[in-house]
Amino acid sequence: MYINKVITSPQDPDIMEKINTITGLNVFNTDNWCDISQFEVNPELKRFITDEELKALKEEKAEYIAFRIDC
Repeated sequence: MYINKVITSPQDPDIMEKINTITGLNVFNTDNWCDISQFEVNPELKRFITDEELKALKEEKAEYIAFRIDC
């Protein structure tokens, strides 16, 4: 069994559309899981997370940031 270390990041629907556009997903997706490679390829994603969250990805304390619409 493998357990992923995930940080959830609730987002407003309009922000979620921007995140999905940056990563190439359908703008209406309600979830978007990004690993460190997504932040390296799309550095503009960094504005949607905290410095601590980015540090956790870089130090492999987390494997994904799971952006999701906050209902």
